[in-house]
Amino acid sequence: MVLSKHFLVAILLICALVIFPVLVQAHLQKGFISVDCGVSDLSSYTDEISGLFYVSDTNFTEAGENRVISPSYEAQNIERQFRNVRSFPQGNRSCYTLNPSKEEGPKYLIRARFMYGNYDDKEAVPSFDLYLGADLWDTVEIENATTITTKEIIHIPSLDQVHVCLVNKGQGTPFISVLELRPVDSHIYVHDETGSSILLYEHSDFSSATGQVMRYHDDEFDRLWSPLVDDVWKPFLSTSLSNEQNIEINDYQIPSTVMSTAYTQNRGTSSLNLRRENLNSNSSYLFYMYFAELEILQKNESREFKIYINGDLWSETCAPSYLKTTTLSSRKAIKTDNEGTIDIWFNSTNTSTRPPLINAWDMYVPKELFRQETNQKDVEAISNIKSAYELKRISWQGDPCAPKAYMWDGLDCSYNANDPPRIVSLNLSSGGLKGELVPSIGNLEMLEHLDLSNNNLNGTIPEFLAQLSSLKILKLQGNNFTGPIPDALSERTKKGLSLSIDTNPSTTTSCSSESCGKKKHFVVPVVASLAGVLFVFLTTVVVLWSLKRRRQQKASDSKADVVNEESNEVDGIFVTKKQQFTYSEIQIITNNFERVLGEGGFGKVYHGYLDGKNVAVKMLSALSVQGHRQFHAELKLLLRVHHKNLTTLVGYCNDESNIGLIYEYMAMGNLRSHLSGSNQNILAWEDRLRIAIDAAQGLEYLHNGCKPPIVHRDVKSTNILLNEKFQAKLGDFGLSKIFPLESVTGTTDNGISTSIAGTPGYLDPEYYVSNWLNEKSDVYSFGVVLLEIVTARPALVKTEGNNHIIQWVTSMLAKGDVRSILDPKLEGGNFDINTVWKVIEIAMACVSTSSTKRPNMSLVAMELKECLTTNLTPKVGHEDAEISKDSDEMISQNMISQDMSPQAR
Repeated sequence: MVLSKHFLVAILLICALVIFPVLVQAHLQKGFISVDCGVSDLSSYTDEISGLFYVSDTNFTEAGENRVISPSYEAQNIERQFRNVRSFPQGNRSCYTLNPSKEEGPKYLIRARFMYGNYDDKEAVPSFDLYLGADLWDTVEIENATTITTKEIIHIPSLDQVHVCLVNKGQGTPFISVLELRPVDSHIYVHDETGSSILLYEHSDFSSATGQVMRYHDDEFDRLWSPLVDDVWKPFLSTSLSNEQNIEINDYQIPSTVMSTAYTQNRGTSSLNLRRENLNSNSSYLFYMYFAELEILQKNESREFKIYINGDLWSETCAPSYLKTTTLSSRKAIKTDNEGTIDIWFNSTNTSTRPPLINAWDMYVPKELFRQETNQKDVEAISNIKSAYELKRISWQGDPCAPKAYMWDGLDCSYNANDPPRIVSLNLSSGGLKGELVPSIGNLEMLEHLDLSNNNLNGTIPEFLAQLSSLKILKLQGNNFTGPIPDALSERTKKGLSLSIDTNPSTTTSCSSESCGKKKHFVVPVVASLAGVLFVFLTTVVVLWSLKRRRQQKASDSKADVVNEESNEVDGIFVTKKQQFTYSEIQIITNNFERVLGEGGFGKVYHGYLDGKNVAVKMLSALSVQGHRQFHAELKLLLRVHHKNLTTLVGYCNDESNIGLIYEYMAMGNLRSHLSGSNQNILAWEDRLRIAIDAAQGLEYLHNGCKPPIVHRDVKSTNILLNEKFQAKLGDFGLSKIFPLESVTGTTDNGISTSIAGTPGYLDPEYYVSNWLNEKSDVYSFGVVLLEIVTARPALVKTEGNNHIIQWVTSMLAKGDVRSILDPKLEGGNFDINTVWKVIEIAMACVSTSSTKRPNMSLVAMELKECLTTNLTPKVGHEDAEISKDSDEMISQNMISQDMSPQAR
């Protein structure tokens, strides 16, 4: 018994020794969020250097992929958080969602850190934008692979959640190493500038004794104090180690380790000068300066000084107290001079016997975050809907409505200068929704349009839908609802609500005691006369069809058996079962995925054989962010479009988690591979013209030959595929947008409001800014492809000043240097130089900033065919004359005349 007691005491003691430090650590870091981005496992850990408790970013973001830096950059002393990154190769905006503790707020220090470390083996540091909520926080510019870039802001969130987003601006793939949030006392870092946020410029520890960055545990708020230790910061004062912990701190909680040293001047010097140069002359700066006397002064000694900034008195007499922190700050930011310089002078008073000193300071830039984030109720509601239906959409990250350029796909929002954005339209049609309608839908109070059609929703239709007072259109057809339509919802239909639902006897209208005797069996109230006419018409058709059907019953029965065995329907489109394959059949076709042809955001593409013919099999990766949505979009589109210049769909596999598309095999790969410098085979000018014509015809068919029209949204040289005869076909329709025929909010005959999608370098700037998509967005992208065909340059060259191909061509034309535009590999070739200049004219018209000045694809295809005809009948003696044309002659005014404006469809 005694032994058992001792054993129990020992166990309790061990538990206390293990658990108590963790509890203490958690208490000391109360309110801290420390995220190691891209860490490969889900386990948390305590950093050996800082003592901070870090967690994986798995629960903070749904986007991106984990990567590790190159071993050559993994120094032994590097902090653990910088050995891995999360990279975001898909989508334009990728976000983290932080949920700070409400008890610790409302002001927070938010910090994002980045170290490239050549994680992608490209040796090319990217540049991208960093957003906080709906506003641009800053642009991330990284000096080199080993540089640690830190972005820090002190901010008061307007919502319960904080969204930190990385935005791809076409200059490399965004990534992040560390994301941290720390609560800060609300009564410090106060200023009079517009807004409540301030960007860190620097935390400076003057004349540091350790030469180390000081942070937590020394700093309660975990600021990063950079040491200033070289000869510039001498002489200096320091206190003894025994006194270090006795420095009295104030509300700003500056660490004793920082305050224990100070920069000063030699005795007999009456002033101290600090100059900050190369600042942004368009910005203003806030200073928070910290002073503590570190010497015991005699009764006849004193240290007193005034502070002047750019010649103006900034602070009256400052006399630091011994081992006690004094903070001086101005509530108004300081502007630089015309050269971006701020001059700070510390001038001793006439009675001072010791020179001025300074221990530390903060420099901040006021940041006006003026865009309102989406209403909190709407954010909570749409987040709950996303979670309940496990929606994995690449655009569903960050704030749902703001900024407008990154509004979630399927949403439409209202914007009022005085109120937060509200969600007014939600389209989840064909979204794979299962189960009952979640109550959160009823919390979208301003909803006007709700489309939940063509899903697998079941259960009864809830009455809360009737409580959406602004609702005008409600689409519920194509689901499995049971039970009656609520009375309140039926009453709403009488007052103008448009309700669409299947005519299923199980969803008849419910009735009160007064109306039940009337035995109403309609599903949705409609105009009676229209319903009657339609009923008579359909009845007549059915009777006539039945009489005819009886006379052919025997033959039709046998045919029906074949149809039932060999047909199916995908998203309302008739397909044969010969197009459907199981995963085991895909394994046989690809010889167990033996040969990889390529890889994209969707997944890998494999070579295969089907019925003795080569095929290409694109399989959806389990890690794909785009996933099922793009698979179904591409499948649905390819089942309904057929053209010689569009890739042909052979079949598909939708076998549980194994999803793939089977295409005709394009033996010569993509256009970009034949233009790149690594390809030794020269693509002749005539072949380039034919490829351009093929691609233009494919686009023209999508725009004008399809009803409703289709916009590809991802036209680029890698999506123009070539068969063994070098016939070009457009591929990859995962981002394509089918324009709705019916009149709905946000659409017209010439465009549709939708979220941004596409590839940097090819993305229409007008579409990017306005979210307004029409066929001219494809025309812009095709114009970039034409410039690639002429120059062989990629759309973006990250190592040059004019990094975009349009900028480069424009600069060459401005210089009159037209010879340098042409692909050098074509020099000396047998072709009509006039056709080259004509193609440049067409391309420059296509990439006009305004979509109204761009030609349509019908005109582009026609002009390119004329170029081919001209090239096949060359004129004698034209080359020397044409090569001297200047840029003004080159860009024909006819290409941007009124004749090139959008034609009525």
